[in-house]
Amino acid sequence: MSHVTTLLLSVALLGCSSNEPAAATAEPPTFAKDIVPILNRSCGSADNACHSRVAFHPNKEQGCRGWLALEDAPLGSIDPKDGTATGCPDVPLYERLTQLDAWECGPPYFAMFPAKKYVRPGQPEASHLLNKMNGGPQCGVNAVMPKGGKANPAEVEIITRWIKAGAPR
Repeated sequence: MSHVTTLLLSVALLGCSSNEPAAATAEPPTFAKDIVPILNRSCGSADNACHSRVAFHPNKEQGCRGWLALEDAPLGSIDPKDGTATGCPDVPLYERLTQLDAWECGPPYFAMFPAKKYVRPGQPEASHLLNKMNGGPQCGVNAVMPKGGKANPAEVEIITRWIKAGAPR
């Protein structure tokens, strides 16, 4: 075999191999396509269970934070139980997760803990949502979610990859 043939064969083989795992080259999960369906399926957001709009009671005096509603809709300006105005703006789910501090982290509820976002894009270990799902460091209420069970490891991995990727919409 000539040197030129050997060189071309080597280049061709290098181009076909990769040391990176397949998952690293896959598109990152997106909020609408991958994350919302997980939250709908496992968090009671679609059936007036744990994290539906009925559970969300934002309070203007407390930074418009309230129990986390995971329904994929803008919520906050109207109290779903009695229809009164809350004085808070409607906030879409993506913004509730990435911009609001978790109600159980920091003042006024649990002042001894630092404020913490539900999702810190690019920082899964600092994201309260994942800490709740993994049983990791939490704030005032130490409870693994989903209630009464363990989160599906494959779904936790998808959420982790989404946050690592910067939490794309």
